[in-house]
Amino acid sequence: MCTSSLPEEPLAAAPFQTDLAALDALEDEALWRIARSQRSAGDVTRLEWLLEEQADNALRGSERLELEARMAAADVFLRRKAYAAALLQQRGHDAPQPDEA
Repeated sequence: MCTSSLPEEPLAAAPFQTDLAALDALEDEALWRIARSQRSAGDVTRLEWLLEEQADNALRGSERLELEARMAAADVFLRRKAYAAALLQQRGHDAPQPDEA
């Protein structure tokens, strides 16, 4: 039996608590889908391009807003993925660590 506890701050920070708490009610199969999920290649490519443009100080206003939105979405995606893996581990599964998934 796994005795590890679920992550606390910052994984379950206030803006994410409701979303992450909803994962507690999911069946293991749904948690596995989340833990193994991947962002689309297009999303990753666009985010990388925006980050490169930001590093070069070449972003326009609309691109800055897009970058902020994509960064926020990526953050939520990774938090959900990590929390799903932590729940699976707590339930006794050999779930991947977030950096392995």
